[in-house]
Amino acid sequence: MSLVKPRPITKPRSTHEEMKDKLMELGRFEGFIAEREYPFPDIRERLDVVWRREPASVPTCVFEVQIGGNLHQALTKLKHAHDIWNSNIFLVIKDEDQRRVKSLLSGAFHEISEVLKILTVKMVNELYDIQRRDHELKRRLDYDD
Repeated sequence: MSLVKPRPITKPRSTHEEMKDKLMELGRFEGFIAEREYPFPDIRERLDVVWRREPASVPTCVFEVQIGGNLHQALTKLKHAHDIWNSNIFLVIKDEDQRRVKSLLSGAFHEISEVLKILTVKMVNELYDIQRRDHELKRRLDYDD
């Protein structure tokens, strides 16, 4: 009688984690140093993903992935990153949260309304697919940029 090894039960990855993984890879495709859970120097908060140009530099691009949860907190962290580092700031949300974000940007967060880039999950997925295909094709062609 042969024993069948049970398969480990794997939990499906959350959309939040999937978006962070894709943002990390997109940053690397673009030549950035990509880091997740990047700490602020002065407060006990972390940013989902940052892209830096040099190891000792401040973040050039900062991403908060807000799939459910507290939009106000995500916008607060992005505003702080913009204030202290002058980073480019990005918020990744579900399509249905766009109206709520626009409302917050016209009120409490009006200072960042002109600089914040809002990305939907669909947009990140599309960008990731395009960049990944481009990267793979260039690698196959031994393309040097």
